[in-house]
Amino acid sequence: MSLNDEQIERYSRHIILPEVGGAGQERLLAGSVLIVGAGGLGSPAALYLAAAGVGHIGLIDADEVDLSNLQRQVIHTTADIGRPKIVSASEKMNKINPDVKVTTIKQRLTAENALDIIKDYQFIIDGTDNFPSKFLVADACHFAGKPYSHAGILRFSGQTITVVPGHSACYRCLFQRPPPLNAVPSCSQAGVLGVLAGVMGCLQATEAVKYLLNKGKLLTDNLLVYDALEMSFRKVPLKKNKNCPLCGENPAITALKDEEQKACDSREEAGGMPPPHTMMVYHNMKLTIKKEVYNSMIEAALEAVPLEACGLLGGNDGIATEFYSLNNADASSEHYSMIPEEQFAAIKKMRQNGNRMLSIWHSHPASPARMSQEDIKLAFTPGIVYTIVSLETGTPVVRSFEVHDGIPVETETILKA
Repeated sequence: MSLNDEQIERYSRHIILPEVGGAGQERLLAGSVLIVGAGGLGSPAALYLAAAGVGHIGLIDADEVDLSNLQRQVIHTTADIGRPKIVSASEKMNKINPDVKVTTIKQRLTAENALDIIKDYQFIIDGTDNFPSKFLVADACHFAGKPYSHAGILRFSGQTITVVPGHSACYRCLFQRPPPLNAVPSCSQAGVLGVLAGVMGCLQATEAVKYLLNKGKLLTDNLLVYDALEMSFRKVPLKKNKNCPLCGENPAITALKDEEQKACDSREEAGGMPPPHTMMVYHNMKLTIKKEVYNSMIEAALEAVPLEACGLLGGNDGIATEFYSLNNADASSEHYSMIPEEQFAAIKKMRQNGNRMLSIWHSHPASPARMSQEDIKLAFTPGIVYTIVSLETGTPVVRSFEVHDGIPVETETILKA
Protein backbone atom coordinates (compact mmCIF):
# COMPACT_ATOMS: atom_id res chain seq x y z
CA MET A 1 0.00 0.00 0.00
CA SER A 2 1.11 3.59 -0.53
CA LEU A 3 0.38 6.57 1.71
CA ASN A 4 -1.83 9.39 0.41
CA ASP A 5 -1.09 13.06 1.06
CA GLU A 6 -3.32 13.24 4.12
CA GLN A 7 -1.69 10.18 5.65
CA ILE A 8 1.78 11.53 4.96
CA GLU A 9 0.86 14.65 6.95
CA ARG A 10 -1.00 12.75 9.70
CA TYR A 11 1.90 10.35 10.33
CA SER A 12 4.72 12.79 9.51
CA ARG A 13 6.27 12.54 12.98
CA HIS A 14 6.51 8.79 12.53
CA ILE A 15 7.74 8.97 8.98
CA ILE A 16 10.71 11.19 9.81
CA LEU A 17 11.95 8.60 12.30
CA PRO A 18 14.59 6.50 10.52
CA GLU A 19 13.36 3.42 12.39
CA VAL A 20 9.83 3.91 11.01
CA GLY A 21 9.77 5.85 7.74
CA GLY A 22 7.07 5.45 5.14
CA ALA A 23 7.56 1.69 4.93
CA GLY A 24 7.17 1.32 8.68
CA GLN A 25 4.00 3.38 8.72
CA GLU A 26 2.60 1.18 5.98
CA ARG A 27 3.40 -1.85 8.17
CA LEU A 28 1.40 -0.29 11.00
CA LEU A 29 -1.56 0.41 8.72
CA ALA A 30 -1.46 -3.20 7.58
CA GLY A 31 -1.09 -4.46 11.16
CA SER A 32 -3.64 -5.79 13.63
CA VAL A 33 -3.87 -5.77 17.43
CA LEU A 34 -6.54 -7.20 19.74
CA ILE A 35 -7.13 -5.43 23.05
CA VAL A 36 -8.80 -7.63 25.66
CA GLY A 37 -10.57 -5.23 28.00
CA ALA A 38 -11.54 -1.62 27.28
CA GLY A 39 -10.83 -0.42 30.82
CA GLY A 40 -7.89 1.14 32.62
CA LEU A 41 -5.13 -0.54 30.60
CA GLY A 42 -7.07 -0.92 27.37
CA SER A 43 -8.13 2.76 27.23
CA PRO A 44 -4.69 4.37 26.72
CA ALA A 45 -3.53 1.46 24.58
CA ALA A 46 -6.52 1.84 22.27
CA LEU A 47 -6.12 5.61 21.93
CA TYR A 48 -2.42 5.47 21.12
CA LEU A 49 -2.67 2.51 18.76
CA ALA A 50 -5.44 4.28 16.87
CA ALA A 51 -3.41 7.50 16.73
CA ALA A 52 -0.38 5.52 15.55
CA GLY A 53 -2.34 4.20 12.59
CA VAL A 54 -2.58 0.51 13.44
CA GLY A 55 -4.94 -0.53 10.66
CA HIS A 56 -7.12 -3.07 12.46
CA ILE A 57 -7.80 -2.95 16.19
CA GLY A 58 -10.10 -5.41 17.91
CA LEU A 59 -11.81 -4.60 21.22
CA ILE A 60 -13.44 -7.26 23.37
CA ASP A 61 -15.28 -6.28 26.55
CA ALA A 62 -18.70 -7.19 27.94
CA ASP A 63 -19.10 -4.33 30.42
CA GLU A 64 -20.82 -0.94 30.41
CA VAL A 65 -19.21 2.32 31.49
CA ASP A 66 -19.60 3.04 35.19
CA LEU A 67 -18.99 6.34 37.01
CA SER A 68 -16.17 4.76 39.05
CA ASN A 69 -14.35 3.85 35.80
CA LEU A 70 -13.76 7.46 34.77
CA GLN A 71 -10.93 8.08 37.25
CA ARG A 72 -8.60 5.96 35.09
CA GLN A 73 -10.41 4.72 31.96
CA VAL A 74 -9.68 7.82 29.93
CA ILE A 75 -11.28 6.72 26.67
CA HIS A 76 -14.74 7.09 28.26
CA THR A 77 -16.55 10.27 29.35
CA THR A 78 -19.36 11.12 31.77
CA ALA A 79 -21.82 11.06 28.87
CA ASP A 80 -20.86 7.43 28.21
CA ILE A 81 -22.06 6.11 31.58
CA GLY A 82 -24.30 3.11 30.99
CA ARG A 83 -23.11 2.57 27.42
CA PRO A 84 -21.13 -0.47 26.30
CA LYS A 85 -17.42 0.18 26.71
CA ILE A 86 -16.62 -1.14 23.25
CA VAL A 87 -19.05 1.32 21.66
CA SER A 88 -17.74 4.27 23.66
CA ALA A 89 -14.13 3.35 22.95
CA SER A 90 -14.56 2.68 19.22
CA GLU A 91 -16.20 6.07 18.73
CA LYS A 92 -13.22 7.89 20.25
CA MET A 93 -10.76 5.82 18.24
CA ASN A 94 -12.49 6.57 14.96
CA LYS A 95 -12.69 10.28 15.82
CA ILE A 96 -8.94 10.29 16.40
CA ASN A 97 -8.20 8.36 13.22
CA PRO A 98 -10.74 7.32 10.58
CA ASP A 99 -8.02 5.20 8.91
CA VAL A 100 -8.45 2.59 11.63
CA LYS A 101 -10.87 -0.32 11.38
CA VAL A 102 -12.24 -1.11 14.83
CA THR A 103 -13.86 -4.50 15.39
CA THR A 104 -15.97 -4.61 18.56
CA ILE A 105 -16.91 -7.78 20.40
CA LYS A 106 -19.37 -7.37 23.29
CA GLN A 107 -18.72 -10.57 25.17
CA ARG A 108 -16.27 -12.02 27.63
CA LEU A 109 -13.26 -13.95 26.46
CA THR A 110 -13.79 -17.60 27.35
CA ALA A 111 -12.06 -20.90 26.75
CA GLU A 112 -14.75 -21.62 24.17
CA ASN A 113 -14.31 -18.47 22.05
CA ALA A 114 -10.73 -17.31 22.72
CA LEU A 115 -8.87 -19.11 19.95
CA ASP A 116 -11.42 -18.15 17.33
CA ILE A 117 -11.26 -14.48 18.36
CA ILE A 118 -7.49 -14.03 18.60
CA LYS A 119 -6.63 -15.88 15.38
CA ASP A 120 -7.23 -12.77 13.24
CA TYR A 121 -4.72 -10.54 15.07
CA GLN A 122 -0.92 -10.27 15.04
CA PHE A 123 -0.46 -9.07 18.62
CA ILE A 124 -2.63 -9.29 21.75
CA ILE A 125 -2.80 -6.77 24.61
CA ASP A 126 -4.06 -8.16 27.92
CA GLY A 127 -5.97 -5.30 29.53
CA THR A 128 -8.03 -7.50 31.83
CA ASP A 129 -8.45 -6.87 35.55
CA ASN A 130 -8.79 -10.35 37.05
CA PHE A 131 -6.56 -13.39 37.34
CA PRO A 132 -8.74 -15.99 35.57
CA SER A 133 -8.90 -13.75 32.48
CA LYS A 134 -5.16 -13.08 32.54
CA PHE A 135 -4.37 -16.78 32.67
CA LEU A 136 -6.86 -17.44 29.87
CA VAL A 137 -5.24 -14.80 27.64
CA ALA A 138 -1.80 -16.27 28.35
CA ASP A 139 -2.91 -19.83 27.62
CA ALA A 140 -4.82 -18.90 24.46
CA CYS A 141 -1.88 -16.94 23.08
CA HIS A 142 0.41 -19.89 23.80
CA PHE A 143 -1.78 -22.35 21.89
CA ALA A 144 -2.32 -19.90 19.03
CA GLY A 145 1.34 -18.84 18.90
CA LYS A 146 0.39 -15.18 19.34
CA PRO A 147 2.75 -12.69 21.02
CA TYR A 148 1.14 -10.69 23.78
CA SER A 149 1.71 -8.01 26.41
CA HIS A 150 0.59 -8.63 29.98
CA ALA A 151 0.20 -5.85 32.54
CA GLY A 152 -1.27 -5.55 36.00
CA ILE A 153 -1.85 -2.59 38.31
CA LEU A 154 -2.74 -2.17 41.98
CA ARG A 155 -2.45 0.77 44.36
CA PHE A 156 0.76 2.54 43.25
CA SER A 157 2.49 -0.38 41.53
CA GLY A 158 2.37 -1.85 38.05
CA GLN A 159 4.08 -4.69 36.24
CA THR A 160 4.32 -5.73 32.60
CA ILE A 161 5.97 -8.40 30.48
CA THR A 162 5.87 -9.31 26.79
CA VAL A 163 5.68 -12.96 25.80
CA VAL A 164 6.55 -14.49 22.44
CA PRO A 165 5.37 -18.12 22.64
CA GLY A 166 8.08 -20.63 21.90
CA HIS A 167 10.84 -18.06 22.34
CA SER A 168 10.50 -16.47 25.79
CA ALA A 169 9.34 -17.14 29.33
CA CYS A 170 5.56 -17.19 29.51
CA TYR A 171 3.12 -15.86 32.09
CA ARG A 172 2.89 -19.27 33.79
CA CYS A 173 6.67 -19.50 33.99
CA LEU A 174 6.30 -16.61 36.44
CA PHE A 175 2.90 -17.33 37.99
CA GLN A 176 2.01 -21.01 37.82
CA ARG A 177 -1.63 -20.63 38.80
CA PRO A 178 -4.06 -17.94 39.98
CA PRO A 179 -3.69 -16.99 43.65
CA PRO A 180 -6.54 -18.03 45.95
CA LEU A 181 -9.66 -15.90 45.77
CA ASN A 182 -9.22 -12.74 47.89
CA ALA A 183 -5.53 -13.46 48.48
CA VAL A 184 -4.72 -10.43 46.33
CA PRO A 185 -7.11 -7.48 46.66
CA SER A 186 -8.70 -6.05 43.53
CA CYS A 187 -8.49 -2.39 42.53
CA SER A 188 -12.02 -1.91 43.89
CA GLN A 189 -10.85 -3.25 47.25
CA ALA A 190 -7.35 -1.75 47.56
CA GLY A 191 -7.58 1.20 45.15
CA VAL A 192 -5.35 2.21 42.26
CA LEU A 193 -3.73 5.47 41.21
CA GLY A 194 -5.56 6.52 38.06
CA VAL A 195 -2.53 7.62 36.06
CA LEU A 196 -0.86 4.27 36.77
CA ALA A 197 -3.22 2.68 34.23
CA GLY A 198 -2.09 5.24 31.66
CA VAL A 199 1.60 4.51 32.23
CA MET A 200 1.24 0.74 31.96
CA GLY A 201 -1.27 0.79 29.10
CA CYS A 202 1.03 3.05 27.09
CA LEU A 203 3.93 0.66 27.68
CA GLN A 204 1.76 -2.15 26.30
CA ALA A 205 0.89 -0.08 23.23
CA THR A 206 4.60 0.64 22.74
CA GLU A 207 5.35 -3.09 22.72
CA ALA A 208 2.62 -3.68 20.13
CA VAL A 209 3.97 -0.93 17.84
CA LYS A 210 7.53 -2.25 18.16
CA TYR A 211 6.38 -5.74 17.31
CA LEU A 212 4.50 -4.60 14.20
CA LEU A 213 7.50 -2.52 13.10
CA ASN A 214 9.94 -5.31 13.98
CA LYS A 215 12.13 -2.70 15.66
CA GLY A 216 13.83 -2.50 19.03
CA LYS A 217 13.96 -5.07 21.81
CA LEU A 218 10.72 -6.39 23.21
CA LEU A 219 10.20 -6.75 26.96
CA THR A 220 10.64 -10.52 26.84
CA ASP A 221 12.27 -12.54 29.63
CA ASN A 222 11.98 -9.53 31.91
CA LEU A 223 9.26 -8.38 34.30
CA LEU A 224 9.20 -4.58 34.38
CA VAL A 225 8.01 -3.34 37.77
CA TYR A 226 6.96 0.29 38.22
CA ASP A 227 6.64 2.02 41.59
CA ALA A 228 4.79 5.30 41.15
CA LEU A 229 5.50 6.52 44.68
CA GLU A 230 9.24 6.08 44.25
CA MET A 231 9.09 6.91 40.50
CA SER A 232 11.24 3.89 39.82
CA PHE A 233 11.32 1.21 37.15
CA ARG A 234 13.02 -2.11 37.76
CA LYS A 235 13.60 -5.02 35.39
CA VAL A 236 13.52 -8.46 36.96
CA PRO A 237 15.21 -10.99 34.62
CA LEU A 238 13.32 -14.22 34.02
CA LYS A 239 14.09 -17.54 32.40
CA LYS A 240 11.89 -20.12 30.73
CA ASN A 241 10.90 -22.60 33.41
CA LYS A 242 11.43 -26.19 32.29
CA ASN A 243 8.76 -27.19 34.81
CA CYS A 244 6.23 -24.65 33.55
CA PRO A 245 2.79 -26.30 33.31
CA LEU A 246 2.15 -24.52 30.00
CA CYS A 247 5.41 -24.24 28.04
CA GLY A 248 7.70 -26.57 30.01
CA GLU A 249 9.24 -29.87 28.99
CA ASN A 250 6.25 -31.88 30.22
CA PRO A 251 3.29 -29.47 30.16
CA ALA A 252 0.28 -30.35 32.27
CA ILE A 253 -1.94 -27.86 30.43
CA THR A 254 -2.76 -29.14 26.96
CA ALA A 255 -6.07 -27.41 26.27
CA LEU A 256 -7.85 -24.18 27.16
CA LYS A 257 -10.07 -24.05 30.20
CA ASP A 258 -11.66 -21.26 32.19
CA GLU A 259 -9.62 -20.89 35.39
CA GLU A 260 -11.36 -20.70 38.73
CA GLN A 261 -9.84 -19.06 41.78
CA LYS A 262 -10.09 -21.28 44.81
CA ALA A 263 -11.38 -19.64 47.94
CA CYS A 264 -8.96 -18.64 50.65
CA ASP A 265 -11.01 -20.52 53.26
CA SER A 266 -10.45 -17.59 55.59
CA ARG A 267 -11.38 -18.25 59.21
CA GLU A 268 -11.39 -14.60 60.14
CA GLU A 269 -15.09 -14.04 59.41
CA ALA A 270 -15.86 -16.90 61.78
CA GLY A 271 -13.73 -15.32 64.47
CA GLY A 272 -10.56 -17.32 63.85
CA MET A 273 -7.12 -16.16 62.74
CA PRO A 274 -6.64 -14.90 59.18
CA PRO A 275 -4.64 -17.13 56.83
CA PRO A 276 -1.25 -15.62 55.98
CA HIS A 277 -1.94 -15.03 52.29
CA THR A 278 -4.76 -12.58 53.07
CA MET A 279 -2.14 -10.20 54.43
CA MET A 280 0.39 -10.18 51.64
CA VAL A 281 1.72 -7.65 49.20
CA TYR A 282 1.78 -9.28 45.78
CA HIS A 283 5.12 -9.00 43.99
CA ASN A 284 6.37 -5.83 45.58
CA MET A 285 9.92 -6.69 44.33
CA LYS A 286 11.46 -4.39 46.95
CA LEU A 287 11.64 -4.48 50.73
CA THR A 288 12.53 -1.46 52.85
CA ILE A 289 13.35 -2.25 56.49
CA LYS A 290 13.24 0.38 59.22
CA LYS A 291 16.49 0.55 61.18
CA GLU A 292 14.98 -0.54 64.49
CA VAL A 293 13.31 -3.53 62.80
CA TYR A 294 16.60 -4.42 61.11
CA ASN A 295 18.49 -4.21 64.40
CA SER A 296 15.91 -6.39 66.17
CA MET A 297 16.15 -9.01 63.44
CA ILE A 298 19.97 -9.13 63.70
CA GLU A 299 19.80 -9.35 67.49
CA ALA A 300 17.31 -12.24 67.38
CA ALA A 301 19.48 -14.09 64.83
CA LEU A 302 22.58 -13.70 67.03
CA GLU A 303 20.76 -14.81 70.18
CA ALA A 304 19.54 -18.00 68.47
CA VAL A 305 23.03 -19.21 67.38
CA PRO A 306 23.73 -22.07 66.71
CA LEU A 307 20.03 -22.55 65.77
CA GLU A 308 18.12 -20.80 63.01
CA ALA A 309 15.89 -17.96 64.15
CA CYS A 310 12.68 -17.07 62.32
CA GLY A 311 9.77 -14.66 62.33
CA LEU A 312 7.71 -12.13 60.39
CA LEU A 313 8.04 -8.52 59.24
CA GLY A 314 4.95 -6.35 58.91
CA GLY A 315 4.21 -2.95 57.43
CA ASN A 316 2.72 -1.25 54.39
CA ASP A 317 3.79 -0.13 50.91
CA GLY A 318 6.87 -2.35 51.06
CA ILE A 319 8.23 -0.69 54.24
CA ALA A 320 8.71 -3.07 57.19
CA THR A 321 7.87 -1.27 60.44
CA GLU A 322 6.96 -4.25 62.65
CA PHE A 323 9.22 -7.10 63.81
CA TYR A 324 8.11 -10.47 65.18
CA SER A 325 10.46 -13.19 66.45
CA LEU A 326 8.73 -16.58 66.55
CA ASN A 327 9.80 -19.95 67.89
CA ASN A 328 11.58 -22.33 65.53
CA ALA A 329 9.58 -25.50 66.13
CA ASP A 330 12.33 -27.59 64.50
CA ALA A 331 15.05 -26.26 66.86
CA SER A 332 17.49 -26.84 64.01
CA SER A 333 20.64 -25.15 62.73
CA GLU A 334 19.73 -25.99 59.11
CA HIS A 335 16.02 -25.30 58.73
CA TYR A 336 13.09 -23.68 60.47
CA SER A 337 9.37 -24.20 61.01
CA MET A 338 7.01 -21.68 62.55
CA ILE A 339 4.15 -22.67 64.83
CA PRO A 340 0.92 -21.78 62.94
CA GLU A 341 -0.86 -20.40 66.00
CA GLU A 342 2.05 -18.01 66.70
CA GLN A 343 2.16 -16.99 63.05
CA PHE A 344 -1.57 -16.30 62.87
CA ALA A 345 -1.46 -14.32 66.13
CA ALA A 346 1.33 -12.11 64.76
CA ILE A 347 -0.55 -11.55 61.51
CA LYS A 348 -3.72 -10.65 63.38
CA LYS A 349 -1.79 -8.09 65.43
CA MET A 350 -0.37 -6.60 62.22
CA ARG A 351 -3.90 -6.19 60.89
CA GLN A 352 -5.03 -4.52 64.10
CA ASN A 353 -2.17 -2.06 63.60
CA GLY A 354 -3.32 -1.40 60.04
CA ASN A 355 -0.42 -3.32 58.51
CA ARG A 356 0.20 -6.37 56.33
CA MET A 357 2.70 -9.20 56.43
CA LEU A 358 5.55 -8.23 54.12
CA SER A 359 8.18 -10.88 54.79
CA ILE A 360 9.04 -14.17 56.44
CA TRP A 361 12.58 -13.91 57.80
CA HIS A 362 14.97 -16.50 59.13
CA SER A 363 18.68 -16.78 59.84
CA HIS A 364 21.55 -18.85 58.46
CA PRO A 365 24.00 -19.22 61.36
CA ALA A 366 26.76 -20.81 59.26
CA SER A 367 25.77 -20.48 55.62
CA PRO A 368 25.50 -17.65 53.03
CA ALA A 369 22.56 -15.31 52.60
CA ARG A 370 21.00 -17.22 49.74
CA MET A 371 18.07 -19.59 49.59
CA SER A 372 18.87 -23.25 50.18
CA GLN A 373 16.82 -26.02 48.60
CA GLU A 374 15.17 -26.47 52.00
CA ASP A 375 14.26 -22.77 52.05
CA ILE A 376 12.80 -22.99 48.53
CA LYS A 377 10.64 -25.95 49.54
CA LEU A 378 9.17 -23.81 52.34
CA ALA A 379 8.58 -20.84 50.02
CA PHE A 380 5.24 -22.10 48.77
CA THR A 381 3.19 -18.91 49.34
CA PRO A 382 2.87 -16.69 46.22
CA GLY A 383 3.87 -13.07 46.49
CA ILE A 384 5.70 -13.13 49.83
CA VAL A 385 9.25 -11.84 50.36
CA TYR A 386 11.67 -14.19 52.12
CA THR A 387 14.43 -12.43 54.05
CA ILE A 388 17.62 -14.22 55.12
CA VAL A 389 20.09 -13.06 57.78
CA SER A 390 23.47 -14.74 57.30
CA LEU A 391 25.96 -14.85 60.17
CA GLU A 392 28.49 -16.99 58.28
CA THR A 393 31.29 -14.41 58.21
CA GLY A 394 30.62 -12.89 61.62
CA THR A 395 29.23 -9.75 59.98
CA PRO A 396 25.46 -10.01 59.41
CA VAL A 397 24.40 -10.00 55.75
CA VAL A 398 20.72 -9.49 54.88
CA ARG A 399 19.19 -10.39 51.49
CA SER A 400 15.57 -10.83 50.37
CA PHE A 401 14.01 -13.04 47.71
CA GLU A 402 10.75 -13.91 46.03
CA VAL A 403 10.28 -17.42 44.70
CA HIS A 404 8.51 -18.07 41.40
CA ASP A 405 7.81 -21.73 40.67
CA GLY A 406 10.89 -22.85 42.56
CA ILE A 407 13.16 -20.11 41.22
CA PRO A 408 14.39 -17.54 43.78
CA VAL A 409 14.56 -13.96 42.47
CA GLU A 410 16.45 -11.48 44.63
CA THR A 411 14.58 -8.34 45.58
CA GLU A 412 16.10 -5.04 46.55
CA THR A 413 16.59 -4.75 50.31
CA ILE A 414 16.83 -1.18 51.65
CA LEU A 415 17.73 -0.10 55.20
CA LYS A 416 15.80 2.99 56.23
CA ALA A 417 16.68 5.13 59.23
